[in-house]
Amino acid sequence: MAKILRRFRIDALHNSGAMTYFKYAISEIVLVTAGILIALSINNWNSNRKIDIRTNEILSLIADDMRNDLRDVDMLRTTIESRIDGFSQFVIGKAQAAQMLEDHSIFLLTGFPDWTPDHRGYDMLKLHSNGNPNDTLVNQVIHMSTLYLPYIKTYTNQLGAELTDIHRVMAKYPWYSDIFDDDELSLETVQSICDAKDVREISSIYYLTVRFELLNTEFDFEAEMLKLLPLIEERLQANL
Repeated sequence: MAKILRRFRIDALHNSGAMTYFKYAISEIVLVTAGILIALSINNWNSNRKIDIRTNEILSLIADDMRNDLRDVDMLRTTIESRIDGFSQFVIGKAQAAQMLEDHSIFLLTGFPDWTPDHRGYDMLKLHSNGNPNDTLVNQVIHMSTLYLPYIKTYTNQLGAELTDIHRVMAKYPWYSDIFDDDELSLETVQSICDAKDVREISSIYYLTVRFELLNTEFDFEAEMLKLLPLIEERLQANL
């Protein structure tokens, strides 16, 4: 084929002169350039398509995680928020044992729901986002995770450290093991806890402050998830 084209060019040059050959050369260059541009366009389209498919796979994972996290945050609201007032009274020495047993605020001494937002999808999206930096929705999701997840982790660690100190003090009392069992926790035991001055002192305002900060951050994270989840679902639906 190369020999035929070469022969055609030579014949054109001999028979029709330089102008005809020049026109032929230009048309050949145009065809080759057009072929290259078409090939690049197809390659870019294919690359973008792969990026979009992977992005939607990750967003689908994040959507599932968001639904689970929203249920968990709602559980936190019902199990923790209602107990804060009673526990605040305990810290300042004004708690009523019967009330603490009734509203379960005494169980804020035993621990707290070990909830950490699922972050696998967010981590994957950050690594993948370089392929499409102008994706507004992707950038919003990454911004949300970058803004809230580190704070939730920090406050959770601080709260865990505070509880460790509280348990170290409570462990010397004979009622210590009873506070982990709803069935065994009696009014007398709760009264003994309320009377333990050293337990109240170490269950400081700082402990409550950290717990408030953790809850507020989790609720802010919940609000952002509620904004972004419908947008993610809309995109995924449109790409079915």
